[in-house]
Amino acid sequence: MNGTSSKRGTGWLFFLPVILLPLTNLVMAAAMRSPITATYMTPSTLIPFFPVAVVFILGAVIEELFYRWFLLKKVFFETTKLKPLLSTLIVSVLFAGMHLWNLKTSPAILPVLLQVFSAFCFSVWAGAVVRRTHRIWIPLIAHILLNATAGDVEIAWVSVLVSIAVLADGIWLMRRKI
Repeated sequence: MNGTSSKRGTGWLFFLPVILLPLTNLVMAAAMRSPITATYMTPSTLIPFFPVAVVFILGAVIEELFYRWFLLKKVFFETTKLKPLLSTLIVSVLFAGMHLWNLKTSPAILPVLLQVFSAFCFSVWAGAVVRRTHRIWIPLIAHILLNATAGDVEIAWVSVLVSIAVLADGIWLMRRKI
């Protein structure tokens, strides 16, 4: 099996967060009447000469290459004897912890902590997908779509529920036999 499908029809579970996370952001934006693309062409505070949209894409690509391809796949899966679930949890804690950097620019702590939790859940799912498929393109696309739809929408408790579903999907995928 190639990891993306099986005789039991579970292949769609790999793609659940690719659809669910951005869709949740779009629904929340519509409910809050907040245009998610309002700041896309404005200069980024992180890299001032790039528009925010470019930084979102570059950020997702760089983060996925570092956390999923290099750290998880090359360092943990290929060179250590740690169990895949433990390796994924370590990388997920590091990935989530990196998002604490947003406390520097955010006046409110709770939205950043919710983002850290969501990042952890996403990372567990992404690690499970990389473990099962040995490819990072599925988490990469999900990460780009997630960043592209996040915009300035304030993180709500709905995203926590979606993140819990993504976490459960990741753990389920990690524990299934290939």
